[in-house]
Amino acid sequence: MPAAISRAAADEESAYNFLGGLPLHSLVLRLKQSPKGVSMNKNRRIVIGSLLFGLAVTLTARPVLAQEHQATAESRLEEMSKQLNLTDDQKEKLKPILQDEAKQLQAVQNDTALSHDQKMAKSKEIRQAHKSQINGVLTPDQQKKREEMKKKAKEQSEKKSEAPPKY
Repeated sequence: MPAAISRAAADEESAYNFLGGLPLHSLVLRLKQSPKGVSMNKNRRIVIGSLLFGLAVTLTARPVLAQEHQATAESRLEEMSKQLNLTDDQKEKLKPILQDEAKQLQAVQNDTALSHDQKMAKSKEIRQAHKSQINGVLTPDQQKKREEMKKKAKEQSEKKSEAPPKY
C-alpha cells in the first residue's frame, strides 16, 4: 500500500510541476473564470433573447392573422360581388361563410402535423363544404357564371405553369 501512495504523490507532484507550479484547485478556479465561461453566458443570453423575441413576434402576429382572414374574405366577397352582381342580402349571407372558409384553410396550412398531401386533401374538403354553402346563397345563373369563372381561372393557371420560366 505505501508504494501506491508514493506513486499517487509522485503523480500529483509531476502534475503540479507540469501545470507551472499551480495547484490543481487553483487551475480549476481559473478555468471557471476564463473568457470561455463568459462567452458561454453571452451565448446563452443571445439564445434566450432570440427565443423570447420569437415568442413575442408569434403572439403579436395572432391578431394580424385574424385580420388577414377577414381581408381575404372581404376581397373575395368584393370580387364575387363585381363578377356576379350580388345583392346586399347575398353579400351579408356570404361574408361569414367566406370568413369561416379562410380561417379553416389558414388553420390547415399552419398545421405542422399534416403532410403536404394531407393539407391538400383537407383544403379540398373545406372548399367543397363551403362551395355548397355559397351555392345555397347564389341564384342558378350566378352559380353557373361562378363555375365558368373558375374554369377560366384554372385554364389560365395551367397555361402559366406550362410556360417556360422568364429570366
